[in-house]
Amino acid sequence: MLEEVKSLFGQFGIPYDSLSPESKLGADVGLDSQEIVDFTCMVEKRFQIKLPSVCFTKKSSLEDVVKFVQKVLRVNKPKDSFEGTAEASLEIRCSPEAAYRAIYEMEKWPQKLPHVKRIETLYDDGVYQEFLMDVVSEGGMIHVRSIRRCLAGEGISFFQPRPPRFLKHHCGGWAFQEKGEGCVVKTWHQWNLEREQADTLFPEKDGESTERRIENVLRSHAELALTTWKTLLEGSREAH
Repeated sequence: MLEEVKSLFGQFGIPYDSLSPESKLGADVGLDSQEIVDFTCMVEKRFQIKLPSVCFTKKSSLEDVVKFVQKVLRVNKPKDSFEGTAEASLEIRCSPEAAYRAIYEMEKWPQKLPHVKRIETLYDDGVYQEFLMDVVSEGGMIHVRSIRRCLAGEGISFFQPRPPRFLKHHCGGWAFQEKGEGCVVKTWHQWNLEREQADTLFPEKDGESTERRIENVLRSHAELALTTWKTLLEGSREAH
């Protein structure tokens, strides 16, 4: 978000590449009082929010601006919505039934998926499943608790009462659609951030916000899961 805010100064003809989070709107950026009013309007338009008439002054730093905008975005966010979403799909040469079965049988994942180190089944009645899972990621070992609803004709949906520590809420699912001699497998994730942990573990880097970094991580996890299952299923007897 910092880079997005800095880029707005280009409309004033102000070089902004060397500005830092500590840069003041007045002394460092060089905005006068009227320009700060104009800048506030630009921020409102860019982030589609409504700001108080006087929220930034010459003494406000770029970090102050970013934090204020983030606060307004969180307050205005609908309570039943998710902050982020990511999805991926891949065609696999196997039947939809074989793909569903492989992902349904979570107790076999540690033998098939290198990044899954442990599965502890807490409940499984054939439709509803609850389990604990330990997964290796670039940030270390992740411990999660998942609850799933599995129906062969509809797919698999899940939510995590205990998601990775940088997420406050996490849910998603899997869908399987027949296509030619194989099927298309789709997976998706939705989440809300646990803000303090998210900012600590995924701070803004190289102009990429915390939100975007986490979105990229979860999308890459989804894509890795699909390519791993494609390799396993297309190389197994289960595919036929």
